[in-house]
Amino acid sequence: MRLLVDEDLPRSLARRLTAAGHDAADVRDVGLRGRSDDEIAARARADDRVLLSGDLGFSNILVYPTGSHPGIVVARFPNSTPVDHSAGPSNGPSPA
Repeated sequence: MRLLVDEDLPRSLARRLTAAGHDAADVRDVGLRGRSDDEIAARARADDRVLLSGDLGFSNILVYPTGSHPGIVVARFPNSTPVDHSAGPSNGPSPA
């Protein structure tokens, strides 16, 4: 699969995807750092690459309608991982 990783995702992502057998490029490595969403989307289309981004602007189907590009994946990750406290404390003696 041919992929273009946007600059708001970890730089290591393109390397890891390449190591997994995909043809992945990072926008920072192809001269698109700081460019507009439209320029990045145009490059992904021109290179027939699926765009991976965390930018919600790419989820606007009025701007980027289905069929107008090879694909867009918008990945959103929480800033922190919630902790499940229902099992009790994780250290110290067990409650009696």
